[in-house]
Amino acid sequence: LLRAIELVSTQYTRPAGFWVRVIAGGVDLLAVLIVVALAMQLLVGDGNVPMGSIGIPVLALLEILLVGRWGTTMGGALFELQVAAVDTGQRPSWRATIRRTLLRFGPLVAVSWVTLAVARTQPPQIVHSILTLVYVVIAVTWVVHVLYASLRVPGKRTAWDRSTGTIVRYR
Repeated sequence: LLRAIELVSTQYTRPAGFWVRVIAGGVDLLAVLIVVALAMQLLVGDGNVPMGSIGIPVLALLEILLVGRWGTTMGGALFELQVAAVDTGQRPSWRATIRRTLLRFGPLVAVSWVTLAVARTQPPQIVHSILTLVYVVIAVTWVVHVLYASLRVPGKRTAWDRSTGTIVRYR
């Protein structure tokens, strides 16, 4: 009974809010972009990193590996955040981690890859503009969703957290 009370108590779990989650995600993204840019500069001779086709998929893969193994990412560790399973309080299972990451980053990666595929067919500029707009709308929707969850949802759990039974909290 005490364990169940601890798991549902917001004082015990101290869910992470909007700013710390966004800044931790920004640290993760910055670290990935620096490493990928250096690798591309060494391998290809061009340090430009296509955000959608390389940056976000590498970030998603890194998040799967880090959260699946340690329950946090680099930015999360910097701010002492962890992703935990709500029912156990431990790091989430690999399955939940993969599903959570696909729900977070899947739409962005999908639109990026569709944009790459369409770009090879030499479409009119309007098609490229529409796909770019869709990408921006998805990214803004992600930020608004985290903000909404931080302000209005018990436990500050986003849809991908509720769907996978996880919570982002302070250690």
